[in-house]
Amino acid sequence: MHYEGKVKQRRAHASYNADGDAEMYRETTATLSKEVPQHELADHVAQVAVSFFTHSWIAHHQAMMFDKCIDGLPPDSICVLLDFSMNYSHAHPDASQQEWWSAHQTTLLPVIVYMTDADGQATWARCVPPCARAHKRSLFIELI
Repeated sequence: MHYEGKVKQRRAHASYNADGDAEMYRETTATLSKEVPQHELADHVAQVAVSFFTHSWIAHHQAMMFDKCIDGLPPDSICVLLDFSMNYSHAHPDASQQEWWSAHQTTLLPVIVYMTDADGQATWARCVPPCARAHKRSLFIELI
């Protein structure tokens, strides 16, 4: 069975606490595994399965309803899907801290426009960094 647990990890350089003592290890969270009896595994799965299946059903239902909306789009209509990705990192380290104001990140505004015309349905996609535009209103008008 896999689970999250605390482990001690050796530091590359010593860290000193308030008393001046050197600390050569730090505590971090890691994915651990252990062998358990089948009944204990079944109890664990029963506990976590409820929230997983609820989330899974909601996600599938929302995707199905969105597809239904797009497939049933009336002629000469558009549907604009705007998303927002704040602080999208250009480098993807294994673990990171304090990157909120990093200069190596970008705020993205992915946009997908679904259109229907006499010939059927066409899709137009664009990804815009909002900071490149002076006014949000002008960006929205440009998209439409």
